[in-house]
Amino acid sequence: MLLRHLGEKEAADRVFRAVWETIAEKKVVTYDLALPGYTSRPVPASTCSAMAKEIARKVPNVDLAAPLPRPAGGTAAVSDPALES
Repeated sequence: MLLRHLGEKEAADRVFRAVWETIAEKKVVTYDLALPGYTSRPVPASTCSAMAKEIARKVPNVDLAAPLPRPAGGTAAVSDPALES
């Protein structure tokens, strides 16, 4: 990720978490992420702009210390080594 390459680790972590959380919630996702097979429940597809706005809305509020959520329907949290110090 460019932010990480530029030495902006916290900013990169925030963007990564916001994207991850948006996809895991499966409320505002693009067509390819709303297809059957990716999700067990019907999800209306959103535009790329709507998904980008949702990600941007989350960036300032993400909790970098919290475990990454599993996509809806999953049970356990996951970790990402890229987010560890």
